[in-house]
Amino acid sequence: MGQHTIGPTANARLIAAAPELLEALKKVRDFKVRFCRDATGEELMDALVG
Repeated sequence: MGQHTIGPTANARLIAAAPELLEALKKVRDFKVRFCRDATGEELMDALVG
């Protein structure tokens, strides 16, 4: 398998989206801490996706 590199356009999009991604990750972490302390990742995804 060859090494995959991210092009400059994708990289710029990722950097632009970083604040929203971080905010979403914080929400997931807070949700997990609050409601799913003992839940597995699969249970957490079920709870988030519905």
